[in-house]
Amino acid sequence: MNAPKAFLALVLLLVLAFTSGFDLIFRIAYALGLVLLVGLYLTRTNLSGLLLRREARGSRWQVGHMLEEKFTITNRSLLPKIWLELRDESTLPGHRASAVVTIPGHDTRSWIVRTECRRRGRYTLGPLTVAASDPFGLFQREGTVLDTRQVVVYPRV
Repeated sequence: MNAPKAFLALVLLLVLAFTSGFDLIFRIAYALGLVLLVGLYLTRTNLSGLLLRREARGSRWQVGHMLEEKFTITNRSLLPKIWLELRDESTLPGHRASAVVTIPGHDTRSWIVRTECRRRGRYTLGPLTVAASDPFGLFQREGTVLDTRQVVVYPRV
């Protein structure tokens, strides 16, 4: 169920509750309303207070060498950030830097991605899209980190 359907279900439950006067339907409507409010709040706050950094050593490699990139994400807020999806839009073939992370409050997560340079050419590392969702999967919010970097892969000597 997505957010518009959940809001429609809430409206229908409230109409049904007021027309029938049945207490159980009121309780179900209140619970659904609470789930919607909590989900909306968590989605709104899940991207705030994040600091994302990516570092690659050098900007030139040869075919067959390993490009190493370090990602660091810092949560500067008190609340934990759950189910953050990081999607990398790099053009380097075989570069798999996307991840799903959960970060406690005031904590940092780091990971290293190693990619074998298979084809010569000029490639772009980045941008990185961060998507946050609530635990119920009703709402989603995205932000893009426009930190890009050009790298060159030379032919094997």
